[in-house]
Amino acid sequence: MPWNLVLLPLLGGFWFITKYYPTKFKTIQLSRERLIFYSATVAVGLAVLAWLITLVTEQLMPNTVSLVVQIMPNVPYTGTALVAFVIGPVLAFILNQWVDEDEANYLAIMKYGDNLEKTIATAFYFDEVLIFSLSSGKVYIGIVIDVPANLAGTTQWLTIVPYFSGYRDHATKNITITTEYADIIESSVQDEKKPIPLESFNRVIRAADLEMCGVFEHAVWEKFKSSH
Repeated sequence: MPWNLVLLPLLGGFWFITKYYPTKFKTIQLSRERLIFYSATVAVGLAVLAWLITLVTEQLMPNTVSLVVQIMPNVPYTGTALVAFVIGPVLAFILNQWVDEDEANYLAIMKYGDNLEKTIATAFYFDEVLIFSLSSGKVYIGIVIDVPANLAGTTQWLTIVPYFSGYRDHATKNITITTEYADIIESSVQDEKKPIPLESFNRVIRAADLEMCGVFEHAVWEKFKSSH
């Protein structure tokens, strides 16, 4: 295959690994060199598959192939390269019908994410409430509304809906709740006259400001308060 046509299977391979859910979330963390390597690896498979497809097509529909050849440039393997280019995204779309995108994202985070990303992803997919303690002393208790888009410790911002907020005493480390959002949010969102979108209550937290993040268990919290 001429070198100027190699780009087409390579692009097809790139499209495949960035669209197919099990590899899509892995490619986010890859360096440029590794991304090219994985694209090239898939491109080889696509080129072989494209060659087989063109070979079979020539046997089954020779007249159609002859017509296409007359239209295309007179360069060897042009048809194979074009087919490989198209197969990439098409194959990813077909295979994605049997793969759950959210599950693939969760598995990728569990494999490649750091501890913060794993905690957030688990809370998001299993509807757990988290407690966030910031370096400023501010404390939020609520739910995350999205999962990390980047992996391997590159998550910079978290979006949450707070149920409670308060502060942590710097000396005793005890938490004092000063504001309850849950009832206000529920009544505001369900207001028949003028409902307020849930997004209006979002709070964005910078990951670098987090001192602690963990699952919040209300029963444990009540026992902890009663013991002090």
